[in-house]
Amino acid sequence: MYKQIILCAVIFVSTSCSTYGQKTPVFENEKQVGYMNEESNYDCNNCYFMHSIVVLKKILLIKEPVYIQDRVKKDSVHSYIVNEYSTEITNLNKTTSIIKFNSTSNGSSYWLYISIRNGLLFIVKQLSYANAITNEEPSTKVCVKKINKRINKKIDFYDFFENKDVNQNCHFCPVTVSIEECIRLSK
Repeated sequence: MYKQIILCAVIFVSTSCSTYGQKTPVFENEKQVGYMNEESNYDCNNCYFMHSIVVLKKILLIKEPVYIQDRVKKDSVHSYIVNEYSTEITNLNKTTSIIKFNSTSNGSSYWLYISIRNGLLFIVKQLSYANAITNEEPSTKVCVKKINKRINKKIDFYDFFENKDVNQNCHFCPVTVSIEECIRLSK
């Protein structure tokens, strides 16, 4: 038992150390412009980083936006490249998962529903919600769109959420109504 614990500790430390200290490159138009969480004077308009995730036992490459965040440091402002979204994966069942891109700055969230059919991954629905104002009252804007797009190893956030898609079904609900309830009421 003692040898198993030491072996597990060695494996954990070696895998942790192999990723620790690695810098995540940031790109714009396939040109590297900096690194995540590092100071930068670069004016990022469409900057992104790439990372891999496991969804339904398949490895996917995700292209996610970044932005420049100003931080005060010793009486001066410094700009850093930071991740715009926190990515979360929720497994609904054996054949469906949700990739959630939760904004780190404004409370918006963007979801992609992923299903597996005949060993292939498909995006079957996209959902987004954000804070809004309707009739001078705070509200939540929830947009849903059913799609059927096969995934070929890579998902580009911009393909689904940065363009203003007029084919989405959007509804406004009072902020007191949950997202799930808002979706149910919109049907």
